[in-house]
Amino acid sequence: MVAIWHSRRVKRADLYAELTSIRRSVREATVHFDALADGLDHPRLETVRQRLTTADASVRSAAGGLSLVTRTSIDVVVLMAVGWTTASLAGALLGPGWTITVTVIVLLACFRPLVALLNRLARHANERRTRSDGSAPASTDVLPLLESARIATQQTMHRWLGSHRLKAAAGSPSGLRWLAEQDATVGSLRQLEISLCQAIDSLQIWQADTTGDR
Repeated sequence: MVAIWHSRRVKRADLYAELTSIRRSVREATVHFDALADGLDHPRLETVRQRLTTADASVRSAAGGLSLVTRTSIDVVVLMAVGWTTASLAGALLGPGWTITVTVIVLLACFRPLVALLNRLARHANERRTRSDGSAPASTDVLPLLESARIATQQTMHRWLGSHRLKAAAGSPSGLRWLAEQDATVGSLRQLEISLCQAIDSLQIWQADTTGDR
């Protein structure tokens, strides 16, 4: 999945700022949750841990990674350089008869490392775009932090979809699922909201169970 940058009211810098704020709340909630659940073993707490991990990954992915133009440009430059170098060496060392065969084999062998490189560059870009300045949210309670992140995620999704060139597709559940598969930001924001909702529900159920046992 690649990022689809389109004409929108939500500029990239605005999106990154909103994602950075959401990630700050998620990470702060994780810190306080770890302190709260330290030494405790409960299925609901394990669910919260997993969903917080997924939420942090999703908020980074929502930054979009590398655009299609960037990925294509890197692909073309790398493959052309490798192809030209291989063809030159093969022609000089093995003769013209082997040039095409060796070049094709080398280019095919490059695809997997190239995809891994592009994915790593995308993760680095997302990390840089959503890196917090270190200032902490006002609340130190886990649930308010998660609720704040969930509401902010919904607002960011609403603004993103409202100015998306394919926003008509988001009018139905099936259309939104399709759009989430096409647009990395939509898909990641959708997963982020789901993870936050599940973390909130699990934490509330655990707190209710704990209160009931007293």
